[in-house]
Amino acid sequence: MSPKPDSGKTPADLTLKQVAKKTKLVTQEIVSAEDELTVAHAVLDKHLPDNASEADVRQAVLATERVKKRLKKSVKELETVQASLDKSVAAKTDPAS
Repeated sequence: MSPKPDSGKTPADLTLKQVAKKTKLVTQEIVSAEDELTVAHAVLDKHLPDNASEADVRQAVLATERVKKRLKKSVKELETVQASLDKSVAAKTDPAS
């Protein structure tokens, strides 16, 4: 599960260590989501044989919806990480700092 940003800090205030940790956690979340989608796809890829139950299809659809929500959350986490990296790069390349 992705960590919550430190209270009182904006996304751009994360340390490089925090950014690295968040990136690793988000990557793990994306890999896990991919695994879940693979399972759901396998169920749906059967082209719904005559013996497929409505419950199986409904469960596969619900699984993909859960994964979609997790991936949206992961995208937000990556945007936070990117903002921190952008700030860090700007600070290191800005001659006024």
